[in-house]
Amino acid sequence: MGIWECEPGTFTAFRDGFDETAVIVSGRATVTGEDGLVEEVGPGSILATPNNWRGTWVVHETVRKIYNIMYF
Repeated sequence: MGIWECEPGTFTAFRDGFDETAVIVSGRATVTGEDGLVEEVGPGSILATPNNWRGTWVVHETVRKIYNIMYF
């Protein structure tokens, strides 16, 4: 479990060997998986990214999330 923060910008993320569940505390972002699923996230959003998930984050306003990782 931890806290993560990211300033505005775009980056690619990949989950290798773990699932992640996060609650967005502040900020706003668009998270798009390679499968085409688009999630608009903001305060109170819950985001689950499973093992082998790959996608792109576009951070519109500095995002802070509390996350939990489950390793395999």
